[in-house]
Amino acid sequence: MLCTMNGTGNKYQGIAENEGLSKAKGLFMEIRVLRYFLEIAREGNMTRAAERLHVTQPTLSKQMKELEQELGKKLFRRGSTSVRLTDEGMLLRKRAEDLLAMADKIENEFKALALPNPLLQIQQHYLTD
Repeated sequence: MLCTMNGTGNKYQGIAENEGLSKAKGLFMEIRVLRYFLEIAREGNMTRAAERLHVTQPTLSKQMKELEQELGKKLFRRGSTSVRLTDEGMLLRKRAEDLLAMADKIENEFKALALPNPLLQIQQHYLTD
């Protein structure tokens, strides 16, 4: 499974296709879609999840249908007003939580690298005076 962090798939899609991985083979999923999936799992309702994610319900529903097609498994049991995870959906929830925690950690680490180091600035100040 190849995941993109930029949410568009464009940057890494060429790499994936060059290595014989293609979206049609179900090996290319976006982190944004996994975030959508987790919000639906937490809310148990597509409409509430869509509101929290600031997307339309039809867009969210379409994304989940595409994810199910990509994985070749049903992820939800859909009721009239709620959704519940299937066994496959519960497995994906656990894996998505792990993956997104790692993606968030990477993002935070790189943001921290961009912050100025106050101790280094103090040291540089005394060395230049």
